[in-house]
Amino acid sequence: MRQYSGYATAADTNERFRYLLEQGQTGLSVAFDLPTQIGYDSDHPLSKGEVGKVGVPICSLGDMETLFHGIPLGQTAGVSLTAQQPDNNVIRCTVQALAAILGGSQSLHVNSRDEALALPSEESAQLSLRTQQILAFESGTADVVDPLGGSWYIESLTNDLEAQAWITFGVSTKWAAR
Repeated sequence: MRQYSGYATAADTNERFRYLLEQGQTGLSVAFDLPTQIGYDSDHPLSKGEVGKVGVPICSLGDMETLFHGIPLGQTAGVSLTAQQPDNNVIRCTVQALAAILGGSQSLHVNSRDEALALPSEESAQLSLRTQQILAFESGTADVVDPLGGSWYIESLTNDLEAQAWITFGVSTKWAAR
């Protein structure tokens, strides 16, 4: 299980990461603030009002060291990307994006193949955009409200989940349907 997190300062986010790992998380994904994502330091004029607002600001190697202090680097990733064989990340991201669409996602970001190594190259960013466009406009999955509607397997999973929920609430499933 992976948790996407990052806020306030590198030290605050490190504390949150440690808590998540103590609670059983097996991986971490860093949510960087907008200035960090577009390459601005916190003191840049265009960063005003955005620093730490959503995500963690990282302006130096020291911030990165603080962010991951005491955390094994095997617990971190750019979502589920790998630095080894980065071209395989294209497939990973496509499958993840398709799963999000099939799950009803209203908003989607597809990581670039080389984000596990550094900020994405122009070529990788374009490939990521094209992946999203193909899924949105060519695959047909976004053309209907529920692309898996009527699937016996999905319906079966949903029914099982509902029955377990009623049991958890202490209600007999025969009474729940009424």
